[in-house]
Amino acid sequence: MTIEDTIYQYYEAMLQGQMEKSQELLDWDNKEASLIDYYANIRKLHKEYHLVSLEDLEIMTLFEKDGIGNADVKMTYLDKNGIERIEINKVNFRVDSKDTWKITSIKIE
Repeated sequence: MTIEDTIYQYYEAMLQGQMEKSQELLDWDNKEASLIDYYANIRKLHKEYHLVSLEDLEIMTLFEKDGIGNADVKMTYLDKNGIERIEINKVNFRVDSKDTWKITSIKIE
């Protein structure tokens, strides 16, 4: 599975409320970012802007070398008034012992 596959599968599972499936793609490193803060920020953004749908998910940049990678993921939402809201996620990865890409942290910009 490529980094791109991991990104799309993670966000698809998370946005569909399949938390168990999304957690399988994580190997979270609390030194990089707090998982609690990440989920708290997601809830805060959704409540603040009353987001109703994800319109687009775009991998803007992607870097991988020697089993470590990072990507900037742009998410475009629509709020209840039809206004586009953009969220940028800084996503870090590493290859685990099974040679699978796992997400180690996500920071919302």
